[in-house]
Amino acid sequence: MFRAQGNDVLFDLQVKPDSNRVTIKVKKGIVQLSVTKPPVHNQANREIVKELTDFFASVVDIEKSLPGYRKLIRVKNMTMDEVKARLGMNK
Repeated sequence: MFRAQGNDVLFDLQVKPDSNRVTIKVKKGIVQLSVTKPPVHNQANREIVKELTDFFASVVDIEKSLPGYRKLIRVKNMTMDEVKARLGMNK
């Protein structure tokens, strides 16, 4: 689910920690990110922020941790169309 809030966009992210490589994809409208770090001592969260910041070329925060390796992500100073275009969802 995507929603605009001021100049920012929030969306749910499904995370797969401890993966062999970093990948980002959208499957059935759900953004999925695989990261190589384990979910221990905030390692995976730091990698999530770094990878998404690089991917969107914008400031990214984890707004909230949700059950089941899900996160609420905030991408700052981007429109919904820009975020979806980076994710390849505007095709």
